[in-house]
Amino acid sequence: MDDVIRSVKDVARRHVEKEKAAGLEDPDASLSALGVGSLEMVCLMLDLEQSFSIEFPDHMIDAETFSSVGTIADAVRALRERA
Repeated sequence: MDDVIRSVKDVARRHVEKEKAAGLEDPDASLSALGVGSLEMVCLMLDLEQSFSIEFPDHMIDAETFSSVGTIADAVRALRERA
């Protein structure tokens, strides 16, 4: 497991109910299936921006980008490469 996925999991863990947090071990697990609703998703996005010192552009703020830890990690990597 790479450092970006590990870091995204650590951030996501703060936004998933403790009972469902074990589901984060699968980077392809659906965050919505783990109980992350729209408000939690916005909070997660802001937390990720602060944690990684990045800003998600409008075209990346969608259900596909934030569907799982893996898709978020891909987006974080892409944003870091642009910086």
